[in-house]
Amino acid sequence: MVPGIYLVTFGRPGTSGGAKGVVVVEGDRVHGGDQSNLYRGRIEGEADSIRAKIRVTNHSGSPDTIFGPLKEFELEVAGEEVEGTFRLAGHIAGRPELRIGISGTWQQSLVD
Repeated sequence: MVPGIYLVTFGRPGTSGGAKGVVVVEGDRVHGGDQSNLYRGRIEGEADSIRAKIRVTNHSGSPDTIFGPLKEFELEVAGEEVEGTFRLAGHIAGRPELRIGISGTWQQSLVD
């Protein structure tokens, strides 16, 4: 993926609303967060074949995720990157019924 800072939106398929956050992509690493959670993980692949494992950890003391009050979990997602945007879909590891969709839009490059 193009290195940089991305605004992200994520939610459960078939539901309205969702949540927003920020992620930083540098090489094969992704780090980010929102008002309740921190994200960190690894990305593999390029363009139309991206895969990622992302650990989500609560930092606010009051677990609040699109899946309910979970304090920590790992997402397995896959999708594509097109012209500064990406779309990923997947689920919580070991829980394929707990699905998620994630979209991101590139905002700025990283400092050298």
